[in-house]
Amino acid sequence: MTPSIRSTSRVALLAFTVAVPGLAEAQVTISSPASSAVLSAGPDFATDVLGDPWDMSNAADIAVDPAQKKGWVSLAFAGGRVGGTLAAVNGAVNGSHINFLERAYWGIINPGRTGARFPIASGVYTKLTFKMSSTGDNTQQARVYWFHNDLGDPAGDASGVRYVNATPSAAVPNGDNIFEVDLTSSLLAGQPWTAGNVRGFAIYPNSSAVGYDVQFDWVRLTTGNGHPASPMQTIAWSGGTGTSNLDVIDSGGAVLRIATGVTSPFAWNYGGLPPGAYTLRITPAGGASGTVAFRINTPPVLSVLDPDASGGEDFATTVLGNPWDMNDTADFRFDNGATIVDHLTSRGVSGGFFNGISDGVATATSQDGIPVGDPQVYLLSNNGVINTSRYRYLTFGLQVDGPFDLLRGSVARVFWGSATGPGAPYNLTVSKDIITWAGQNTYTIDLASLSAAPNGGLEDVGSAAPWTSAAVRHFRIDPHEFAENHGFHLDFVKLAAMDETAAGSFTIRFAASDPDSDPLSLSLYYDTDTNAANGRTLIASGVAAVSGQYSWNTAGVAPGVYYVYAEASDGRNAVGVYSTGPVRVTAYTPPSDPLMSLDSPQPNATVGGSFPVAGWAFDRAAVSGTGVDYVHVYAYPNPGSGQAPVFLGAAAYGQARGDVGNAFGSRFTNTGYSLQVSGLAQGPYYLAVYAHSTVSGNYQLRTASLTVVGPLMSIDYPAAGTASAQPLTISGWALDAAAPSGTGVDTLHVWAYPNPGSGQAAIFLGVAQYGQSRPDVGAAYGSRFTNSGYSLQVRGLAPQTYQFVVFSHSTATGTFNTARTVTLGVQNAPAMALDAPGPGTGPPSFTISGWALDLAASTGTGVDAVHVYAYNNPGSGTAPQFLGVAQYGGARGDVAAAFGSSQFNNSGYNLPVTGLSSGTYDIVVYSHSRVSNAFDNWRMVRITVP
Repeated sequence: MTPSIRSTSRVALLAFTVAVPGLAEAQVTISSPASSAVLSAGPDFATDVLGDPWDMSNAADIAVDPAQKKGWVSLAFAGGRVGGTLAAVNGAVNGSHINFLERAYWGIINPGRTGARFPIASGVYTKLTFKMSSTGDNTQQARVYWFHNDLGDPAGDASGVRYVNATPSAAVPNGDNIFEVDLTSSLLAGQPWTAGNVRGFAIYPNSSAVGYDVQFDWVRLTTGNGHPASPMQTIAWSGGTGTSNLDVIDSGGAVLRIATGVTSPFAWNYGGLPPGAYTLRITPAGGASGTVAFRINTPPVLSVLDPDASGGEDFATTVLGNPWDMNDTADFRFDNGATIVDHLTSRGVSGGFFNGISDGVATATSQDGIPVGDPQVYLLSNNGVINTSRYRYLTFGLQVDGPFDLLRGSVARVFWGSATGPGAPYNLTVSKDIITWAGQNTYTIDLASLSAAPNGGLEDVGSAAPWTSAAVRHFRIDPHEFAENHGFHLDFVKLAAMDETAAGSFTIRFAASDPDSDPLSLSLYYDTDTNAANGRTLIASGVAAVSGQYSWNTAGVAPGVYYVYAEASDGRNAVGVYSTGPVRVTAYTPPSDPLMSLDSPQPNATVGGSFPVAGWAFDRAAVSGTGVDYVHVYAYPNPGSGQAPVFLGAAAYGQARGDVGNAFGSRFTNTGYSLQVSGLAQGPYYLAVYAHSTVSGNYQLRTASLTVVGPLMSIDYPAAGTASAQPLTISGWALDAAAPSGTGVDTLHVWAYPNPGSGQAAIFLGVAQYGQSRPDVGAAYGSRFTNSGYSLQVRGLAPQTYQFVVFSHSTATGTFNTARTVTLGVQNAPAMALDAPGPGTGPPSFTISGWALDLAASTGTGVDAVHVYAYNNPGSGTAPQFLGVAQYGGARGDVAAAFGSSQFNNSGYNLPVTGLSSGTYDIVVYSHSRVSNAFDNWRMVRITVP
């Protein structure tokens, strides 16, 4: 068929276009996101709900239950990853998995981080992204499993599964890869992801092979496309031709394809990516690709520490007067079988632990036919009464020795009873199992929340009386149920009341920081539940994150039980968390007495010639204002001497004290006072501060005893007039009480003046090491001066008399204004040894060896020559024979170790000797010191040459 002219022309034009060189392909230019843009992080279940992202930085990022991380050889955390070599599970080569959200066990007590306590809202978190590396062969299909019910739930698992890749036949490539999974689509079997809250979640990385390595870098559950909380970024570009493929590359080089065959602009939900540095790459069908770097912000890290799930006031401390801290035998009960049989072969406290060994006696059989032991630790048995309406939160630390074995006995239980009389300890309420994981762990349980319902946490045996049904007189913990001898270690037991206010306030404690060092804005709220979406009440905003605490004035809060909610923002991401436990706000009527505080100086303080007096004062009985109009300050010299007081002045009053306003109400914020005192002579004083009330006309008084001193220092060692061998240490202490905090000294310089009075130039010896502990100084002048000691080791001085002068630098004045001196003679400190030959008869040819040094040397060994002589017929007066200069500088690690410094390592010497005629000789070795410039040390050995 003959082609048309038009088609022929098109072919010719195409041929011409391809053939002509030098036509550059269009370069893609990315206009959004901007270069080096910082994007706010998207929602993430682990970050938002657990308060700890699944970034594989700690063991809590995966299940603690061995049954929920099977099929691994040496599963371990290292370098921000977790993984190992895949292995078969009960013979199956497709069972390797890790549960990232641990499933709770139905019917028992499950403290800790499980899906029962922290279920995944499956309607919110619908997109899974994770980074995984594999050394497999590109044939394996990874799967995601989820479970809507707890393990062992009578209603079944209610599980679902899908392949990681939407196309079932698509295998997981090897190397580092980022995977993105829409959990609401491509269901392989079971119940859909959104069928209900998800209470367990696992990834299975293989489908038919084991023996290769798999590592997980991070896992995120975030919101899907179209969710209002999903973070969207518009990607816009120009250049190139046709549609484009969009990829994101992380800092490790792993690539995530985010779109294929799209045109500009493109809306991208980037919430699946964790904080970090990335590169966006756009590759058009025609033209050269373009890239741009950006970063995803790391949200603030925030937690509320108090109130918390462990509660506040401790029963044992408050009622019994002795906490169950396992520091003394009064922390447990044992009466050698009269009433209590604890099934222990040994028991006792040491190192802050109750340490026991079970007797190995089987007292029952489990439902699986396995013998069960019954070791017991009674903490209370007719030696006190627990008010269960008040004390309810149980926290204890426990380690059970030996391997974890859930079927054989890795479970603890809690028992309690209320009866009196013979046999009473055995009519007890029994809790369900508490799994005791391997290692030392802490368990927290709200005993008041347990019941005998099927999944309520109490066994339907014994009295089965709920915790709050009566006062408890018998209380015990069974640490395990092994029917063999098993050791265990109970760290502490705390049975606490709910956190509650005192005197109309509560101190909220928190930890807030930003990994990117961005400034934080922190707000605190209180709430009747733990659902921030249904409203909360502001306590305070603009709270200083670094303070770690805030005094909450609850005077205007209705009595009730509340949770504290904290929210921190770094300007890009806001993170909000609830306290793990509630706080009870009680009614409080403030007293009408004037209140006052003297914050500075503290009682028995040591101060300098100028020091501040500061505090606060007010009278709550005032209808308005602070109720105080002035504050006067007096000093009584030499307390008890009867000397007249010195009026120091009227303090400046009305200064802002936000802490006082927070504690007592904003009306009392401006109640601070201060006065800078100067001019008092050195000596002891009784300080009196009077606040005048506008309500009563009376004075409120606060006092403090103090001592005024100037800058002080001492040289304690060496003593004057002595002769000291080098190295010698100059030590003592220095302080300046005029500094408002610390010791008042920040550095000390040490000088040596040779032959005092000779006019010779001073030698700067160095800066002393300062800040050493001096409890004697702290006891004499105040604890803030405890770390006021100094020391400097001196070497390298020529032997003679010196005046040593130590100058201290004051942080109060910024000058070297104090000096102390000591005069003494300095000697060098030569040391040497003659190791070979030994005394006696030896061969005509031999080697003389040993070591020599001078400890006074500031550098090197201090010796620069070793000469050797032989004295024939000792005592005959025969002139010595010079045998030669020994080779010096040999390595002697033993000598360096003995003198504690590598400076003396090369201190060895040796000299081969031949040609001595027969006879008796004294071999004498002389060392020459660089410090004294003299042969001032020698060693001798007598030998006989046959």
